[in-house]
Amino acid sequence: MDNRQISDLTNICRELNSEKARERKAAAVKLKTYICQNSYRKALDKNYEYKLANKNAGRVFTWDTVFRATCGFLSMETEDLKKANQDVSRITLSNRESRKQEISGLVKCVIKQADKGYPKLKGSLLFEHIRDVLQDSYTYDSYGQDYCSIFLKNVLSMKKYVVELKAEEWREFLSMFFNIYKDSETKIDKLILARIIHAMMCCMKIQCDIRPKKVFSFFSEFFLKAKEHKSPLLIQHMLCGMNVFIKSLGSTSRVQICKLGEDIIPSILYLWRNVASDELKDHIVEFLQTQMSCHHPGGVKRDCPGSYALHWDKWMSNLKKLYELLYSEIQQLQTRNRGKSFYLQDKFVALSVDVCQQLFSESSHIIEVTQLSMTGTSSHSGPGTKKRRLESGWEEIRNFISSAGQSVKMVPWLQLVTGHVSKYPTSIPTEEVFPYLTCLSHVLVDCKRTDLMKYVMSCIKSFVCHWTDISNRSEYLHEQTCNIWTQVWIVTLRFVRLHSAEPDGYSLLSALVKHKLVSPRKDIWSLFIPSLTQPITESVTFLHNLLVNCDFLENYVPDLTIAVLSAQGDVKYPLRKQLIDWLIPSNDDDCELPIKHCKIAPDWTALVLVALTLRDMSSVRGRSDFGDDRQEKLSTLEVQCLELDLEQPMEIEKKLIQKPKRQFTSDAVLIPSLLHHVENKIKSEVQCHCSKLIEQMADIKEVVIFTRLVSNILQLLIENTILTQVNVVQSSLYTSMVSLLKKISTCLQDVVKKDSYSGIGIILNELKVLYDLSSVCSQDHGNRNQESIKLMASVQRLATPSRLIDLLLDITNDKHNPARQTSNTSIDTSMNGSRLSRGTSRILDDIIDPLDLEFDDNSNNNNNVAMETEDLDFDDATSSQDGDENTSTDEVYQSVISRNSLSESQILRLESLYILCEISRYDSIISDKNIVDIKYIKNKIMKLLDEDAFDPSRNIDVQMMIFIVKSFTNRHQILSEKHLTVLVDAISCCVKHHKRDQEVCETILELLVMLVPHLATDTGMSNNGLQESRDIVLSLVNAFWKLQEDVYITSVRARMASVLEHLVQYDPDCIWSSFPILRDNDDSLTQDEDKGPTPVSRFIDCLSDNNHYVRIQVASAIYKLFININIEGHPPLHHKSQIEHLDIIVNTLSCSLDIQGKLQPERLKDEKITRQCSMLVTLGTIICTSNICEKQAVFTLIKFIQDRNVPIDDVIKV
Repeated sequence: MDNRQISDLTNICRELNSEKARERKAAAVKLKTYICQNSYRKALDKNYEYKLANKNAGRVFTWDTVFRATCGFLSMETEDLKKANQDVSRITLSNRESRKQEISGLVKCVIKQADKGYPKLKGSLLFEHIRDVLQDSYTYDSYGQDYCSIFLKNVLSMKKYVVELKAEEWREFLSMFFNIYKDSETKIDKLILARIIHAMMCCMKIQCDIRPKKVFSFFSEFFLKAKEHKSPLLIQHMLCGMNVFIKSLGSTSRVQICKLGEDIIPSILYLWRNVASDELKDHIVEFLQTQMSCHHPGGVKRDCPGSYALHWDKWMSNLKKLYELLYSEIQQLQTRNRGKSFYLQDKFVALSVDVCQQLFSESSHIIEVTQLSMTGTSSHSGPGTKKRRLESGWEEIRNFISSAGQSVKMVPWLQLVTGHVSKYPTSIPTEEVFPYLTCLSHVLVDCKRTDLMKYVMSCIKSFVCHWTDISNRSEYLHEQTCNIWTQVWIVTLRFVRLHSAEPDGYSLLSALVKHKLVSPRKDIWSLFIPSLTQPITESVTFLHNLLVNCDFLENYVPDLTIAVLSAQGDVKYPLRKQLIDWLIPSNDDDCELPIKHCKIAPDWTALVLVALTLRDMSSVRGRSDFGDDRQEKLSTLEVQCLELDLEQPMEIEKKLIQKPKRQFTSDAVLIPSLLHHVENKIKSEVQCHCSKLIEQMADIKEVVIFTRLVSNILQLLIENTILTQVNVVQSSLYTSMVSLLKKISTCLQDVVKKDSYSGIGIILNELKVLYDLSSVCSQDHGNRNQESIKLMASVQRLATPSRLIDLLLDITNDKHNPARQTSNTSIDTSMNGSRLSRGTSRILDDIIDPLDLEFDDNSNNNNNVAMETEDLDFDDATSSQDGDENTSTDEVYQSVISRNSLSESQILRLESLYILCEISRYDSIISDKNIVDIKYIKNKIMKLLDEDAFDPSRNIDVQMMIFIVKSFTNRHQILSEKHLTVLVDAISCCVKHHKRDQEVCETILELLVMLVPHLATDTGMSNNGLQESRDIVLSLVNAFWKLQEDVYITSVRARMASVLEHLVQYDPDCIWSSFPILRDNDDSLTQDEDKGPTPVSRFIDCLSDNNHYVRIQVASAIYKLFININIEGHPPLHHKSQIEHLDIIVNTLSCSLDIQGKLQPERLKDEKITRQCSMLVTLGTIICTSNICEKQAVFTLIKFIQDRNVPIDDVIKV
């Protein structure tokens, strides 16, 4: 410690709280000067670090000491200002205002300097001081603007401060800022207040469960006064905050969200027309889309099951006004001049599609809209309102498209039709299908603009991809459209040959072939000649669809290749070889030319190449379904709303009803000469790559992509049993992969020696894909597929040079990084001893006490800030934030588990770790002395979590720990006792350090879920080691359980329920998973299986959680209490235990249906709906899985219908 600097600061802090105003003023000037100097800051930083490392260090002068003294200075100066005569001249008043700014400026300066590098103040002290200043009327008027700025920029942006505030304190602060904003006499800038409310919503979404009553009331009041708001930026922050708030609630508050939308949508539309910027419009679209998802999930129409509105007439009136706005926006878009803004944004299209789905009717082509008043708040028509008749419907849109000629004016309507057909294919009237396809085909024939062509093709493709759904409603559509599809095929083929809109053209052709709407002629194969077309990803996909779905003419020779084949003599399989040559074009011995086939997707290219070597090309096994044109249609919110209305299948159906797996009658039959041809082509390319002098990253990337192609071909040949464990290493393809990996290793080593790790991120990204074996292999071939993956993993390891492994290990361990020494601050080393010291007994010495996770309450019991300076010296240890370089992002604060919080070098470490984990994921099934030792790699990886290396205060260490646990606990891994011990210790250490961080705690519980299966097995483990790991995990879960209601948010409690669910699954008889209990006479823990709570009892208790998400998660998994899903056939559990479980469940459900407290009607309805839903799903799941409890569960349902007025219609759905 630098005694001189600390001594100077101590004297200044004493003078800062002096009774003499002159001394205080002089001390303030000195303090501001000193803390801006590096020597004084470093002295305070060292004291802060020393205090962190030594909790019992006693009095230490830290940044908190300086801050307390500054707070005392503000209090004393404020008292003097209060006592001053108010009846003075203007100049004196102006001087006083300047003095107030100087006072608050000192506070801001101290906070800013203290937080340089990483925050070092105690969050509770900071929050308490800000709250006191803003709650006092005089200090609020004097310093309110400055303190709001401090709160926004210096407090809410710091993760350390955000996680220290308790849930109730968050709610108090939010209520306080709501009141400040609503205060008509406030002098604080409303924009700063809006930014604070937005930021607080983002923080509260992660840190606490938001109580909706006051928040709904505030936002409703704000937006109902739309005409008072003139600043787009202020409205934007309020709207963003509201969107964050609504998303945090989801379907649990569906009634309240619907009411909010029905009330304020007219005002929102007014803002769109009169105030909104482009950015604000995006947020308005997001809000309106949320409303559509809540009112009409999945596009269900009014009065259909799943739809909901409090007042349907009011909501439908809002929809018509919204349609008018969307219609007007499209009309305005068409009137714009040149530029690229002739198309609609995707989110706008999605909203328009959902609105049209509700308003388009086959019986009406007119929508009457009551136009918005100038205030935007009229909700009914009257003598002063105007009505507008808008043409609507499919026919009107078709007229727009057909009358647009070659103008881009048709693009918005094309986008609308494309989106509608893709999301709601059966909603287009049957009589409109043929006219639409006729119209679109004519537009395509006449089209001469590439920018327009892709939208026309995309629109036609949407009909093609959903043709089964569309055409099943009419038996005449197939005959009517036959000529149209042929015309579309011919025209699109012409465009492709002319290289116009190639990607979209090939995609349309692929869809036509895949859905068997055309029968290609034999001259289609002439398209795949190097002199005519070059392979791109879409053209390779098209070729694959041709091979799989069309007849293949083995001996067909396109005209342009006849001369070449004549010179070569008799050639077998000419068409196949032509296609292979097209996919891997020759370089003509000129290795300086770019290798163009590396620009296409290696997975598709490999799939087609392997198919061409098989007699039956449709028999190739692999991921032939990736790139499917059907997308997920429902948003998460829509699914949740439909589940709430019991319109979705129950989880028990998804889990226990097995989908039929694809059956293959025989193995694929190889044509050896064609495989040899492919191998020769690849060998030639490999020689070209290896002979080139490669120095640029782009060239190295090209080599890695080509290596991916070779690896994918090998993997597909293995999966199709062409290559086996016996002959795979003798394959020419294997030799090529070895050569390529050696070349990559050499190039990377040269780059690292020359430029360190600069720029190698793009190479690591490609290597990640190379070693990720899930990208090509199919997912539905069962054990056989897993065996092929294990064999391919062994082949890759055998081909991987040891120097590449060493290089990846060096990157992971951050060796040779020039910034490494400077980035290691003293805090990293000073904390190692105390933070990670683990005694001989891991249980007793480290984590057995769950109370260790409790938040320290004494930090909130601070004395008055004007206390004596000697009393200011006491300090409590607080969690430090990652001291690495922090870059500003759009986030409110940087999350510990977010990549945005990492530097470029740290991201490289994470990427290389990923590659190493993938390399060591599967056990070796090839015995070879040259193969990389998996144990060696795993041990090296595990050393990252050793107590002398793992630092939970560093974000990179936490993220690496998370990835290591996820990788090492997957279902293919068998954990050794040593590795299990390391993982459990690292997790417990991380929990202790980030116990306040909800995101980290949620992630930790997710890791515990993955660890549970490994705790249930004793393969290769001693009883003592396994039991210690079990006890630590159970103690952690026990601690989370104890603090769940007061401390942890819904998502954390849901993860905890998942841990309990897995404990129930893997230890149904609770042999080892009983939790420790707390003795009454002391605070120590004991393991008593007779008295300690079991996972079963706590899992059932989760049915009474305050939040619907937790309840429905438990309800969906309740079947695990009645059947053993670990055993094939899912045998029932013991008769007695099933009866006992049902009794407890029924009692818990009965209590859950009793809603406590006085709630608003809308919230009461939300609670009633969600609780009934979880009850019905629970009992329905039991009825489906337990023959023993079926009758009693049905009887309970009937009783609930009688006693609790449960709707019979909902019971029938279950």
